[in-house]
Amino acid sequence: MRGQLLISFSDTDGFGGDYLDIFVNNVIRKRIYNTSYGLYSTPLYVNDVVTIQFSDSSPFTDLDFLINRIDYTTDDEGGDRGIKTTKIDTVITQTGTTFTATTLNISYDFEYKVNFDPTQCFYVGSGFTPDTTNSIVQLPNGKLVIVGQFTSYNGTPASQIIGLNYDGTVNTGFTYGSGLNGDGVRIETQSDGKLIIGGRFYTYNGTLSSKIVRINQDGSWDSSYSVSSGFTTGGTYTNTSLGVTSLSLQSDDKVVVAGSFDAYKGTSISGFCRLNTDASLDTTFSGITTGFNDTVNDIKIQSDGKILCCGTFTQYNGVTRNRIVRLNSDGSYDTSFSGITTGFNGQANQIEIQSDGKIIVVGQFSTFNGVTRNRIVRLNTNGSFDTSFIIGNTSGTGFNSEVQAACILSNGKIVCGGRFTAYSGITANKICGLNSNGTYDSTFVYGTGFGVLPSSEVTDIDQLSNGKLIVSGEFTTYNDIPAIRMVRLDSDGVFNNCT
Repeated sequence: MRGQLLISFSDTDGFGGDYLDIFVNNVIRKRIYNTSYGLYSTPLYVNDVVTIQFSDSSPFTDLDFLINRIDYTTDDEGGDRGIKTTKIDTVITQTGTTFTATTLNISYDFEYKVNFDPTQCFYVGSGFTPDTTNSIVQLPNGKLVIVGQFTSYNGTPASQIIGLNYDGTVNTGFTYGSGLNGDGVRIETQSDGKLIIGGRFYTYNGTLSSKIVRINQDGSWDSSYSVSSGFTTGGTYTNTSLGVTSLSLQSDDKVVVAGSFDAYKGTSISGFCRLNTDASLDTTFSGITTGFNDTVNDIKIQSDGKILCCGTFTQYNGVTRNRIVRLNSDGSYDTSFSGITTGFNGQANQIEIQSDGKIIVVGQFSTFNGVTRNRIVRLNTNGSFDTSFIIGNTSGTGFNSEVQAACILSNGKIVCGGRFTAYSGITANKICGLNSNGTYDSTFVYGTGFGVLPSSEVTDIDQLSNGKLIVSGEFTTYNDIPAIRMVRLDSDGVFNNCT
């Protein structure tokens, strides 16, 4: 099936209801036996056409149950799918996208069908195996490129990278061959549309490119970006348990890179560097001495070129900087980021920068600068705590477990994902919507979310150009509907996947 129809049926006369679903191409047929009252709650799209076909001798005529007002006309000849000419009054009402059909209290059998636009669906099928995705980009043509730890997608071999069409089907025009020979951690798009990938690999489609590679939009290797043995640790590039942990592209397409490496093309570096657009080491990035003393989980470049980093580190260049720091464009410590005192008491996973320059940070931490702020905080542009960002509503307890992903939506609202099951006392299983001031967004409707199992988690959230959300992680259902490691949602949390 290439679509999903959400239907509720209410039986009020005791006839009972037996259901049979038949799925053919882009048509959903549903037959309901021996019933006389139905409530159809169906999410439909503009210009969708809904017709009802009655079977046996059901005497119905002139049903206007269509979004574009095309009438249904009876067949005077009858037959297996025909309709007798005897008329029984039928009332059809519409409230928004909920249609209610009420008939007289008699027993009948009938069948109806829904034609739908398959582009409104996101077809994941069996999804990613055996592990999840890490990073997603959308190409100018709307198609997606995804990297992670997976080796197949819906039964198609995919070595840590795959291209998808907008509807979730495999983009056969994206040719990656043998793909990455280790995990893809981060993918970003250059201004010219080429893609930069960093991770724990050293080949792409059989070509040596240690821990970072640049590819064209069709998946082919870009030979002008020559990395070769590139990043090494202890003199070797073949260790796929180590590599790039984060990267971010500047407006000039230079890439800032962090990871578990100690040299690049034979030059000693301290796990942090910047590369030029030809993959050479940028020697003007000279403000680094000892660098970070632990992992950098995320890098974001501000509009003024300054560089924000967060992670598990507690020092930068030998100075205490607990899990967050801002650097000047040459890599030196930015002393104007003076609002940070004791910083975070636990790991920071992701940074998001608002349009006004304020900074959202999520992670495992429970305090910032000694003040309780469970797993999410907003900072002013100088790094000080933003008191206008209210955690929760009134209780202010924040998230009850780790937040691994955050996405600032085009309307200024925030969607968070992770391992949590509550936000300030409100049930929120691994996903939650917040208003721009940090209060709980009750219009983001996720139902049971991604479930309560400790093994389920959300690791990445991205907003597409049309406003829809791609959410990935370790989960198998969303709001009790099968969803294997990836879903597409409307910006208000409504599920788009097809089962």
